[in-house]
Amino acid sequence: MEDSDPPPRRLPRAEATRVVKMIGADPDRIVPVRHAVQRMRERGIAITLVRRVVQAGFIDGEPWLDEHGNWRVTMRGRPAGEQLTVGVAIEWRRRLLIITVF
Repeated sequence: MEDSDPPPRRLPRAEATRVVKMIGADPDRIVPVRHAVQRMRERGIAITLVRRVVQAGFIDGEPWLDEHGNWRVTMRGRPAGEQLTVGVAIEWRRRLLIITVF
C-alpha cells in the first residue's frame, strides 16, 4: 500500500492498531491539534506521555469514521503510572492528529 491510498471503508481494531503503531513510530507524525494542546496544558500532560500512549498503548473500543472522513480511535495507556486517554484521528497513512487528552 502506498501513502496515497484512500482510507478503507472498514477498519478492524487490529488493522487500526497496526496503522497507528506504524505512523506513530515517527514522533514527528504525531501532531496535537489546538484543543489537545490546551487540554495538555490544563492537565499538565507532556507531549512525551501522549506519544508513549500512541506508541505503546492500546485502542479501547472500535474505530469509527468522523465527519472529516478520518478514522478515529481512543487510545489508553499508563506511561507514567497513571491512566491516560488520547483521542486520535488518523489522517490516512500520513499522520496522527491528537484531538484530546485526559
